Amino acid sequence: MGSITFKILGGESLIKKFDSIGAEMTHKIETAIKSGALILQNEAKKKTPYRTGTLRRSIHIETLKKSGSDVEVAVGTDVSYAKSVEFGSGPRIIRPKTKKALFWPGAAHPVRLVHHPGTKAHPYLRPALDDNKEKILQEIRTCMRILLQKGAKR
Repeated sequence: MGSITFKILGGESLIKKFDSIGAEMTHKIETAIKSGALILQNEAKKKTPYRTGTLRRSIHIETLKKSGSDVEVAVGTDVSYAKSVEFGSGPRIIRPKTKKALFWPGAAHPVRLVHHPGTKAHPYLRPALDDNKEKILQEIRTCMRILLQKGAKR
């Protein structure tokens, strides 16, 4: 997947504002980034193909790294088939794991293997990011500005 990376620039005055926030700085940065990630999460859910709703419901925001001003947040899913929905899957051969042949109700006879043609890609995460990148960044900027102003007033 892609990622959005940005650096906060502003010299000594910005560092002083961060220092004024104190021990809560990391939490405030995480809050701002999660605010932007929420836009991505909601848009990805709208674009997710729907069959049972499991994939759509599983899209979540998770903090991967939080150390000082270095905060990493991910939007994704832990559903096993999510990758094949996003990227599709190529043709493959399905073989039995514990039996000599595959059999399912309605099949004419057992078979030793099945040639599966693969599945078509139905991207939902990448388009959600591509279509909303500026909106996400603007949300993070706005949230950071508000949090810094609150920190400076203390």
